[in-house]
Amino acid sequence: VFGDNLYLLLGKVGIYKIVDDKVYGYYYDGVPLEEVVKTIQNARAERIKDLTVNTDYVVVGSIESVEKVSIAPDSVEVDEDTLSANITVVINEIVPYHKMDKFVFFVDSIELLRDCMDKPCVYFLKHGTRELEYIRQIPSERRDRLAEYYLYYRYMLDDGVYRVIEGKAYGNEYPEGITLDELLARTKMYKG
Repeated sequence: VFGDNLYLLLGKVGIYKIVDDKVYGYYYDGVPLEEVVKTIQNARAERIKDLTVNTDYVVVGSIESVEKVSIAPDSVEVDEDTLSANITVVINEIVPYHKMDKFVFFVDSIELLRDCMDKPCVYFLKHGTRELEYIRQIPSERRDRLAEYYLYYRYMLDDGVYRVIEGKAYGNEYPEGITLDELLARTKMYKG
């Protein structure tokens, strides 16, 4: 939205017309609607699979604490403008199962978790914070203060977080929501 006008970003690629249960648009010309829906569902499943396979843990939990940490190469100071933080969550469920009550992970921006401050969320976490290219620029004594695991993403910074509301998980891949049980079943299947 800009002023009184609406604009479509990315052009016509994402707009399709449905006539008599057939889809017409940039990629489709008379393809049955059922086939297009199945293609979208399969693409979503593959992206969740990719996210799951490339992470070490999928954690469902509530934030217990936020410890801001500076990742600026030349500044140790933490202030109200510092966005990077170590996040401690109390675990409700973890895939694959591991006997622990809490999990600590690093996040580039606490803004990504603003919707998780008062409700449980699903976090896709990967080991290796200190090996990340931009983190290696930080002096080692400060790098050591960062959590070993970090919130993982593939394309957008918030790919690895889903907020949970009334049994449904909402995130980039499922903005309309997917039941938490179904999302966790898929992650368990992919984690094998």
